[in-house]
Amino acid sequence: MADVTPPPAPAGAAAPADNNAQGARNRVEQIQKNIELWMTNFLQNPKYKEKLEEMVANKNTRMTIDMKDLGESDQALAKRLMKDPCLYIQPYERAVTRELQRLDTDFAKEMKEPIRIGFQGAFGRHHVTPRGLNASLVSSLVCVEGIVAKATFVRPKLVRSCYYNESNGNWKFS
Repeated sequence: MADVTPPPAPAGAAAPADNNAQGARNRVEQIQKNIELWMTNFLQNPKYKEKLEEMVANKNTRMTIDMKDLGESDQALAKRLMKDPCLYIQPYERAVTRELQRLDTDFAKEMKEPIRIGFQGAFGRHHVTPRGLNASLVSSLVCVEGIVAKATFVRPKLVRSCYYNESNGNWKFS
């Protein structure tokens, strides 16, 4: 398949949607780099340095971060994490991975699973029971606490879908 690039826009023309999308991606990447730098500094706390050393000693790939510590370090950042965890968790995991690589390169090379982080502590109104889950918490970081009375396997009813775009005659399969 040939690589087709659109011609440059004439002077004074509006920027195509691709440039807007690229600009948004660049902003998100810059935000994530700043978050990763902040998290690297946060991990210099003696409590978390000790946790990193324990991870290496126990060959563990999961770190638990206390929400209280995040709040004490930067309250606004902790609130933003609760509202949009997708933007923050990846940079946190990358920062922990880099710190582990700095501490013990052999452990970092031997890891079979990626580093994951978990959160514990005070979630405020984001600490709910299964009945307390509602639409206002969609895409937020929540702590759900309850007793499982019955569990079943979920069988998907739709495995693959296709859509037809009449304007350009293309099919999209997902």
